[in-house]
Amino acid sequence: MKKIAYYAIAMLFALSSCNSKNETKNILIESNDNIFVAEYADNYKNGRIIGGNSEGNTDAPSMYVDYNTMEKTILCSKPNCTHKNSECPAKVIGTAPILTENNICFFDCSYGVVEKKSGKRELEINSKLCKLSLDTSEIETIVEFNDCVPDNSRGFVLNDNKIYFTGDDLDPTSDEYGGIFYSNIGGTHYLCSIDLKTGEYTNYGSIYDDDKKFEGAKSSSSARILGIYDSKLIINYEFSKTNDDAVYGNFTELVFEFDFDSNQWTLSDIPNMPIFVDYDTIVYYDNDIDRCIIIDNGERTELDTGKVTLASIQNNKLFIRDDLNNFALKWYDLSDMSKHHVKGYDGYMPVSIYNDSYILTRGNNTAKLTEEELLALE
Repeated sequence: MKKIAYYAIAMLFALSSCNSKNETKNILIESNDNIFVAEYADNYKNGRIIGGNSEGNTDAPSMYVDYNTMEKTILCSKPNCTHKNSECPAKVIGTAPILTENNICFFDCSYGVVEKKSGKRELEINSKLCKLSLDTSEIETIVEFNDCVPDNSRGFVLNDNKIYFTGDDLDPTSDEYGGIFYSNIGGTHYLCSIDLKTGEYTNYGSIYDDDKKFEGAKSSSSARILGIYDSKLIINYEFSKTNDDAVYGNFTELVFEFDFDSNQWTLSDIPNMPIFVDYDTIVYYDNDIDRCIIIDNGERTELDTGKVTLASIQNNKLFIRDDLNNFALKWYDLSDMSKHHVKGYDGYMPVSIYNDSYILTRGNNTAKLTEEELLALE
């Protein structure tokens, strides 16, 4: 994001090994006015966080990729930790931890059906925001709440020491035999925040309710945060009106803008889900006119790129993922509108620029290429 104040601070991570010998390593982390984080989108000025899965023997712990050296550091300082079991702090923090000045914040959620003393069965939710000390790997709970469940794939924003997120009530329903069914698709989707200074949890309410009059919404609705644009939080809400629409992936999309000062959101005039959001730039594909739309500092540009579902603007260049061509990485130089193709990097997308090099990511994979190297791959 643009217009963000950065300053570098040195963090020491003790890397535990099987022989109990600890090593330390300096990496640079910056403090940001605002940060957007989601699964595989945990990017910072000097590096990114990858991994974080806790299930299975082959899943990787959370690691910090240093853009300068492209080396990885496991985010764990627990003595004698092998980083192989689910108790490793680098796995506990999950797939979308939020790096702050002194800690890593993450959501820890559990839910399930419980039987009360009265014999009544209910869905019980236990969600909490925790913080992991970068120095000791000790974990503390910041706040607990039980009205919704955050989702690592649906985006978190850190703005002015508050973490904003969407939470799902899991839409619990019961059948005639007392069975309870629940899902993070459908139901009620809330907008929430947690103040990191005070630990105060705020549920601002349901983002949108008019979809509930459509039968298809129950099996299709969802809400996600996409970032900050024009000093507003951008939220995408989508649902299908009929069950057939849900089966065929036909969605009604609504874009909301949340004002941080008034704590209110309004419906945006953006007609389709944004595919790139930055502080003063937003990109979306307008299905009605079949054009890729760029709005940069209020100026609108239309491009005939073909259908686009993922994009990024870096250094006045529009990068797009060609979903119909093996997810090929293509880009347009917006200064002369020339078109280019980065061969060998299908599925990658630039997320930032570091020391005149483009940082490209695909899942947990990270690459660093200069513009000359990009052009050489055409």
